[in-house]
Amino acid sequence: MLPTKSILLNFLTYKGKKSVSEKLLNKSLRKIQKTVLKNSKLLLKVSIRNLSPVLSSTKIKRRKAVTLVPFFLKKPKRLSQSIKLIVKGSKTHKSNFIKTFSKEVIDSSNNKGIIKSKIKDIHFNSFNNKNFSHFRWF
Repeated sequence: MLPTKSILLNFLTYKGKKSVSEKLLNKSLRKIQKTVLKNSKLLLKVSIRNLSPVLSSTKIKRRKAVTLVPFFLKKPKRLSQSIKLIVKGSKTHKSNFIKTFSKEVIDSSNNKGIIKSKIKDIHFNSFNNKNFSHFRWF
């Protein structure tokens, strides 16, 4: 399993420039360190753990009807999904990436924010479609 830093850098890279993504990550970790006055790497781990979704669902077409089939995620997939949610949530804002990324990490470490509500929606949809869970053959 890859460490969290390398997965995070892979999601941050744009046009193959990994050095730029490293600079962004280091600057955002420094900003987290200044605002919260706690260990920023530990805070990042806590936020990733808080945002890791347990369930996911996939679409399966069966006789012209599309059904959502819920399934449990394994630990490496949970890690990548939570990092992807943090990065996408901070890229959607038009303002500075460093500010939004640090704000999202701080909010998610406190179990608050928009991303946490997205994960609740994912779990709610999976729970609603739990009667299709026996269709799992992929």
